[in-house]
Amino acid sequence: MFERLAARYPGDREIAGKLDYAKFRWRFELLPARVKDLAAGAEIRRGDFAVLLYWLAPAVRYGRPAAARIATDVLDDPRREEIVRVINLGLMDIDADLHRFAPAAAASRADALLALLQLAAAATGERGAACAEGIAATARPSADLLCAAAARCRLIPSPADCLPRAPLSGGEALELIRRGLDLTR
Repeated sequence: MFERLAARYPGDREIAGKLDYAKFRWRFELLPARVKDLAAGAEIRRGDFAVLLYWLAPAVRYGRPAAARIATDVLDDPRREEIVRVINLGLMDIDADLHRFAPAAAASRADALLALLQLAAAATGERGAACAEGIAATARPSADLLCAAAARCRLIPSPADCLPRAPLSGGEALELIRRGLDLTR
């Protein structure tokens, strides 16, 4: 229905946005049940967010990591492949001293925003996404820098909506990933 409307009204941004949303939801519905179930949680874990990012972002699934980092606490995790890919693409961090990812720890909004800004910066080549400027060069940016970049990139409406330490729900994770994927086109 949205494809027909978009063809009929090619300049209508609202219809184009709804078409993009419908395509994203359709792609999500095609994922394995174990992945779809992750998005139903009221609070997701770091490992869950890594899995969602892996399955929903083609640049993560098919990307070539430049580095190989080991996270000792995911070696026996059944989601090991997805988590390690996200780590090695530099989208989520590990404890440099202990080599731990903490897949069972609650995912924060900061984890998600930083991963998506890193993905956007990497997807647009050497220059990086203009809205994510300064994020790719900073291993762990301040909350103010992160929130300002997320608002510039339209991942969130404004820096006041950032709440970097807040836990992340499955629905919020999906919406942030959807908005983040718009930055990689």
